[in-house]
Amino acid sequence: MKLHHFAHSSASFRVRIVLALKGIEVDYIPIDMPGAEQRGSAYAALNPQQLVPCLELEGGTVIGQSAAIIEYLDRLAPLPPIYPDDPLDAAQAASLCQFIGSDTAPLQARIVQRYLASAFDLNDDQIHQWVTHWIRRGLEPVEAFMAQRPQQTPFALGANPGVVDIFIVPQMRNADRFDVDIADLNQLVALNETCLAHPAFQAAHPDRWAA
Repeated sequence: MKLHHFAHSSASFRVRIVLALKGIEVDYIPIDMPGAEQRGSAYAALNPQQLVPCLELEGGTVIGQSAAIIEYLDRLAPLPPIYPDDPLDAAQAASLCQFIGSDTAPLQARIVQRYLASAFDLNDDQIHQWVTHWIRRGLEPVEAFMAQRPQQTPFALGANPGVVDIFIVPQMRNADRFDVDIADLNQLVALNETCLAHPAFQAAHPDRWAA
């Protein structure tokens, strides 16, 4: 298998965490997003969405979207589990992952930033304000959920890292990249520190993969 990814992409970061957690070996193919390689004909032929990451299987089948890739990898290698067994916990996990992956992260994506600049003539400061607003707006409800948990656990939903942690940590990294003040989000700050001490999160971290 081949993972086409970009070091600083939060979606790519998610998938790398899962691969590291489960010990799955793949070939990592870097995509030069600042150089717009994802919009070139070769990558577009592989992945018509022209986004990262995408997982290329041995037979040539391609899976796009990090959530779909993560679900595939979990079915391929069920241990260690990353999805809760309890139906309520599973629903809450899905809700949090969708909130981050569908409602928050896309609003700060490069493709959105480029469109804001080209269609509305927003300057760098205005785009930065847009990005930081949506990062903060996205993390606040997650912090509230974490604070309301009936049982405080090292990771979001238990004693071991799971899919919620896999979505939260890359978003926290984006907050750091864009200088978003999140010092008051105590639950998320503590969770992020716990995750970043875990070998799988360290192995997948963008700083390890950046050129």
